[in-house]
Amino acid sequence: MRALLFAVLAFPAWAGDRITIVFDNTAARPSLMAAWGFSALVEVRGQRVLFDTGSKPELFLANLRELGIDKNTIAATVISHEHPENPNPVYANPPGWRDLLSG
Repeated sequence: MRALLFAVLAFPAWAGDRITIVFDNTAARPSLMAAWGFSALVEVRGQRVLFDTGSKPELFLANLRELGIDKNTIAATVISHEHPENPNPVYANPPGWRDLLSG
């Protein structure tokens, strides 16, 4: 992960590098679900890293499917911060979340 972060910061972008907004409180496409929260898929040099996961796992996964993103191709997930007011934050592995993201 450190090597990937270093690559993002130290080298110019490749033609295939991109950032895709997966989840946000607004949707650029009518086919995507919107709700409070944020998630972006960062693709750098053939590696995929997910930055945050949004606030609703079922909407997040629906957006992944709509965008044609196979969740099994994501190498790592970065959670930017916690939300103490949320009783089931993603980083605490709420019931069913791990099952949604795996297999």
